[in-house]
Amino acid sequence: MDDPLLTDPQKPRDWSPLLLRASVVLFGGLAAAFLFDLWGHPEPLASIPLVDPAFLDTATVRRSYAGLVRAKEDLSDFDCYACHEKNKPPVLRFDGQQNLIVPQEHSDIVMGHGEHGRNNNCFNCHNV
Repeated sequence: MDDPLLTDPQKPRDWSPLLLRASVVLFGGLAAAFLFDLWGHPEPLASIPLVDPAFLDTATVRRSYAGLVRAKEDLSDFDCYACHEKNKPPVLRFDGQQNLIVPQEHSDIVMGHGEHGRNNNCFNCHNV
């Protein structure tokens, strides 16, 4: 007895079982390929040298007075009254653009640091 699907030209052939078997074989092959790790090996990563920890320090450049005391640093810069009288503050002199003129004895002090131009006066940052 012949199969009516194969012999009857009026009825289209049902491809479902064949496609199902083919997809099972295809996905089974893919699963085996992934399990046996047949391809997709990435190149080994290049060794990156470690960064010097000094570059990773997020602390500010200036240190607090308490930090300087703990580190037993030289605190002579903070002894203003060794040269100045306590009740008689020094007179501040300014140039034509209202920038502070630093006296010769304080030539190591940098004024106007930063690009914004706001650090041109001690009192912009320090409260005396």
